[in-house]
Amino acid sequence: NTTVSLTLDGTAVVNATSFDDGSYDDCGEVTFAVRRMDNGSECGFFNSSFDATETFCCADIGTNVIVILRVTDEGGNFNDCMVNVEVQDKLAPSITCPANVTVDCDFPFDPENLELDFGTATAVDNCDFTLSETSFIDIDQCGEGVIIRTFTAMDDNGSAICSQVITFENNDPFDEDDITWVADVTINDCVDPATLLPEQTGGFPILDEDACDMVGIDYTDKVFTIVNGNNACFKIIRTWEVLDWCQEDVNGNFLTFTDQQTIKVINTNAPEFTGDYPDLVECTFDNDCDDGFINLGASAIDDCADELAYTYRIDVDNDGDFEVVSNTVIGTDIDASGTYPIGDHRIVYTAEDGCGNITVCEYLFTVEDCDGPTVYADGITIDLGQADQADVWATDLDLGSYDNCSDICDYRIGVPSGGPGQTAPPTADNYVFTCTDLENLGSVIAVDLWVKDCADNWNYATVNVILQ
Repeated sequence: NTTVSLTLDGTAVVNATSFDDGSYDDCGEVTFAVRRMDNGSECGFFNSSFDATETFCCADIGTNVIVILRVTDEGGNFNDCMVNVEVQDKLAPSITCPANVTVDCDFPFDPENLELDFGTATAVDNCDFTLSETSFIDIDQCGEGVIIRTFTAMDDNGSAICSQVITFENNDPFDEDDITWVADVTINDCVDPATLLPEQTGGFPILDEDACDMVGIDYTDKVFTIVNGNNACFKIIRTWEVLDWCQEDVNGNFLTFTDQQTIKVINTNAPEFTGDYPDLVECTFDNDCDDGFINLGASAIDDCADELAYTYRIDVDNDGDFEVVSNTVIGTDIDASGTYPIGDHRIVYTAEDGCGNITVCEYLFTVEDCDGPTVYADGITIDLGQADQADVWATDLDLGSYDNCSDICDYRIGVPSGGPGQTAPPTADNYVFTCTDLENLGSVIAVDLWVKDCADNWNYATVNVILQ
């Protein structure tokens, strides 16, 4: 058994003596010759003669190649023997990668066929080998980054690896010279500021960007109301912001460019008060019966301003004299809530826009006593007697109920048929109890005493009527 290693060219030429393991002759020297049993057909040649050398190739790897060793003495006599030959390849491949390259970020390429634009590796080996490629693509949304191509040449004896780095760079980054900002504009018509989109005010900034830029546009509006303005009702300062997601400033934030556009709006339409303003009535529970708190307020809209100039005046007792006059309030509404005397009063609102257009709104409001009386009551015990009935009046249950603001004007009794704790005062001021009540309701019956003051406020207390 003999082992043969292939050389760089994928062959091995082996002397016949290499297959000898001590052959000899008694009469003199011997010579050696060899030939392959397959006559070299596996390696692509045919030689059936015995020669001083024999050739092996890559095709022999992994097979058992049998050769015939012929030993000849000086008399021409010879003998043959078979030798098993194991052919081995102990050389790993070598590889060379294409050179690293830097291209612009908008360079077109096919990630599935990179060799078209960036070449491929070359590898050599004495025998068969495999050449493979893997690609790591790290390119951001702006087109910048790298592609790392790793090539591997491999055979049974090892591998060789090399890499190519392809760098994508932005050679012309976006800057303010690539922006055409929007000019100032005057709107000679009344419009809602919320509807003044860029399509009505000169459009958007014009951007000169390329495939390597990722630029976004946004804007914010700040509305300035001009009270009694002579050249505009209000102004909109529109702040444009252009942001490049592909660049950062010194603080690590996305690079931003800003510009301000002035939009003037002129109109002659007066504001309009929003909602209904009916006369208001508010209850007070003031112990001194003097005054009460009431929520008062108004808001108006204007087709050219979000904020208006508001005032209000209050005619206490609605007698033609305005005792309360407010200061001017700039905003979206005005609040006149406060504590006012019991009685009927009138309030007058004004709303003025930035162009001097004024609208007036007025209505009555009333503060009235709504505190119910204090009910003092006590239960009673009654005897049905021989007549089997007893008449009980609401006043029979009263122990001095009173009201802090007015007199007591009425008493009612909540009878068993209505049940105690009713949500509205009953209609009867007396009730006749009978044996039927005793049988159905028991000897102790809960009854409500309802008491009304002269301001039409009710209150009640629950007491027990005991039937005997």
